[in-house]
Amino acid sequence: MTEITAEQVNVMIEAMPIAGDTDYDAAAEKAGIPNNPSVRHFLKHVVPNINKLRTNNRLEIAAIISEAASSLPQFDPQDEMSAPFLRARIAVTKSRVLSSKLIALRKS
Repeated sequence: MTEITAEQVNVMIEAMPIAGDTDYDAAAEKAGIPNNPSVRHFLKHVVPNINKLRTNNRLEIAAIISEAASSLPQFDPQDEMSAPFLRARIAVTKSRVLSSKLIALRKS
C-alpha cells in the first residue's frame, strides 16, 4: 500500500483547476504522489469531482480521500474484473456520494 497524505491530495486538487482539462499524472507528480497505478487511477476519478465542489471543506475531504487512496491494494487499472479494481470503483462511488452530501449540506 502507498501512503498518501491529505496535503498531497489537496495539492493535486489545486493543480487541477478544470476537470478533464488537465494531465492527471502531472498533477500527481506536482503533489508528490508515488507512481502507483492503483492510487493514480483512483485519484484520477475522484479529484475532479471534489474540484467541482468549490467548498471550504477541501482539507477535510482531502483527508477522507487520502485515507481511501492509502488503503488501496496494488492492481492493474486495465483489469476491470479484478477484485482490487472493483474495490477501487466502490471507493470512487462512495466519494461521489460524499460529494453530493456535502453539496446538499451547503445548500441547506
